[in-house]
Amino acid sequence: MYMQKKNTITLNRISFLEEIDIKELFNALQSHPYDEEEGIGFTTVNENDDIIEATIIIRIPTQLQEFDSSSGTFTAKNIYIFDEISFFLDLTSKLIYSLCSISKLNKVKSLLKTYIKHKVIYENLHLNPKKIIANIELDNFESMITELVIKKFTYKDGAQGRFVAHISNSNLGYELLNTYLDEIQKVTLEIESKDYERFVLTISTNNSISIKCEEDDFWYIFNNLKAHI
Repeated sequence: MYMQKKNTITLNRISFLEEIDIKELFNALQSHPYDEEEGIGFTTVNENDDIIEATIIIRIPTQLQEFDSSSGTFTAKNIYIFDEISFFLDLTSKLIYSLCSISKLNKVKSLLKTYIKHKVIYENLHLNPKKIIANIELDNFESMITELVIKKFTYKDGAQGRFVAHISNSNLGYELLNTYLDEIQKVTLEIESKDYERFVLTISTNNSISIKCEEDDFWYIFNNLKAHI
């Protein structure tokens, strides 16, 4: 049996004020390769099935304190660190996404505005767990809610607060989801499908989803789910 691996993917909606095709977008990125003098640029830009996969490197100057034993003092040494960020642009789904953190994706989003001549518009995703669950079940996925995070849970009108519920009763999970839909922060599901080994999906309302599955299944599962985001 293969080991399962958990990947978290951060997403944003992307659109353009004027129409742009995949070739024009590809050329815009490819025309900015990494430049040693500027310390920034793309090392790879590939296109497949109208999806661009690109990696950008950002050189960041910083200082390192070194101790000089002869003088008994610290001296500052200038060094560079490098940030390598890979991301995807899907014009069909109007998504930009990455396996990196939200802060790194934000760096990419900012840089794209300088590289693309068309005005770029980004929007946060409003991931609706109930809608996503309903849609994936139409694709013959069987799901069970195993955990819910509720931002503002109320108990007997006398206690309120963030509540993490570990679910062992599937009906209770869906009951809580329906009752607290506007307050749901995160939903975790176990999912079975005839096409993949059993996997775990976590839907967060902060523009991210996590999938724990067989490594070879990850992108197939994500591309299937992407249609429902």
